[in-house]
Parts: sequence; C-alpha cells; structure tokens
Amino acid sequence: MLRQIVEPVFWYGFFVGACTVVIAFVLWVFLAFQRTPRRLNKLRQQGLYPQPGDPVSESDYLKLIKAGFKPDAVRLYRQTNRVSSKKAKAAIERLVTLISRR
Repeated sequence: MLRQIVEPVFWYGFFVGACTVVIAFVLWVFLAFQRTPRRLNKLRQQGLYPQPGDPVSESDYLKLIKAGFKPDAVRLYRQTNRVSSKKAKAAIERLVTLISRR
C-alpha cells in the first residue's frame, strides 16, 4: 500500500483521472447553459413563449402548461413576477389545478 502511494506512476494516474473529471464537469455545465437559450428560441418560434418586451399574461402560462412545458412556465412566471422558485412553482401548480378542474 505504501509503495503505491510513493510511486510516481500512481500520482500520474490520479492526476490524469482528476483532470478528466474536472474537464467533463466544465463541459457539462457549459452545454447545460447553452441549451436554455435554444429551447426558448424554439418555444418563441412556436408561439408558446412571449417575445422579449411583449407583455405577459396568464394565457401565456396556460399555453405553456397545456403544451407540456411546465418548467418553462415556472421560469417565465419567476422572471416576470420576480419571485422565488418555490413561489413560482406554487403559482403554476395552482394554474394546473384550475385547468384540471375545467
């Protein structure tokens, strides 16, 4: 055991493995942040997400919910009303229950 710790080959392999993990994590974070703008642009082209500068109404949230984009509805509610994620999710859940009762 002690011999493995002292040997430079062990440390070289450990260093290469650690660098690989760090690079993979940075790449994953970068790609995750690149996905969101593309997704919003696609929703805007479909007419489900309002254009920048357009007023947001309850019908915009309902369109997103009915199309199956509930997380995006939460994001839109959070951005327009400047509330926490918890409050935005609760507000969208109330809209979902209103839709299901109709």
